[in-house]
Amino acid sequence: MRTIFAIAATIACSIAVTGCTQKNEQTNLDFTAAAKADDIGKTAYLVNYDTKEKVDSSIIEADTLIHIKTNIKEPAIARLFVGDQRRGVFIIEPGTLTLDEQGNISGSELNNQLQDFEKQLSPLYETVDNDSISQNTRNLAKNRINSLMDSIIAAQNIIGFSQLSDYCYYMDAEQFDSLLTKYPYYKNFENVKRTSEAKKAASDTGIGKKFVDFTIGEGDTATKLSDFVGKGRYTLVDFWASWCGPCRREMKNIKTIYADYNKKGLDVIGVAVWDKKSDTEKAVAQLELPWPQILDAKEIPTNIYGIMGIPHLILFDPQGVVVARNIAGKELRSVVDSVMASNIHHKPTTTAIAPDSTTSNTPVSK
Repeated sequence: MRTIFAIAATIACSIAVTGCTQKNEQTNLDFTAAAKADDIGKTAYLVNYDTKEKVDSSIIEADTLIHIKTNIKEPAIARLFVGDQRRGVFIIEPGTLTLDEQGNISGSELNNQLQDFEKQLSPLYETVDNDSISQNTRNLAKNRINSLMDSIIAAQNIIGFSQLSDYCYYMDAEQFDSLLTKYPYYKNFENVKRTSEAKKAASDTGIGKKFVDFTIGEGDTATKLSDFVGKGRYTLVDFWASWCGPCRREMKNIKTIYADYNKKGLDVIGVAVWDKKSDTEKAVAQLELPWPQILDAKEIPTNIYGIMGIPHLILFDPQGVVVARNIAGKELRSVVDSVMASNIHHKPTTTAIAPDSTTSNTPVSK
């Protein structure tokens, strides 16, 4: 969920000088959330999800409650952090808001509306994502999602903005620009600006385009995408993170593809983004991933390839041209089966060697 938030400024209006009257608007936010016993002494932050700016913060006292009082100008979506841990995303608005241990927030009409809307969407998304359900039923659920999304986006308010990223996820740059022309309310949000840039980057690195190289690390430990892509074999590149549940779930599918096709001309490369190196290393060991990993890539490759969500898989042909991208599950398997069926002549499997001489099942970049 993506959001915008504006930190309130106190508007002082001098009647004598300007002749205006002070607005009688409620701007006070009194926010309380449940804390854990080991949170005592830590700092809790409300962060603007859109601008990434801190709204306000407080130190958690011995009563194991997070309590933040601040002023806000208008409703916004914020994320709660305790230290570096994420504790929830929700709408903040003037008034008294309470977040319980289950992540439910009370005292907010906007959050009630948002939660009701998401309750309608949840079973529909489950249907769409369930490969065991007939395609016709899944298509009907997808059409219903689109209909609900159309109505909420058309409202041009903070709830519509909270759903915008999901709504436009599969749009190309031209379609997204048309959406913003139709609904100009969303244009000034920072996240919308970032999305526009990402859509253009995705278009520039889309199907039929040659891969764009990037380098992670420096000196002797530097690793490039070109160390693996465009080497005469098909290459499936998995952009992922250790904390990403869908990424971990997709690994079973990727492992099966790797086992079936690695000796027939297909390599797999992992690129860890938005993640700590140590966390990725632990995940690689836990998941027993046998292919090379480029670690600590941060936002470098996601900015280049316009990736807004993970897992994001890109399949490159032996010359390094994009064959498919943003595919997973049965669709990924189908695409790989198709291209590999025609890959009669292929180079033999080679052990990927990083500059520091680590082997193929070892992370290769700092």
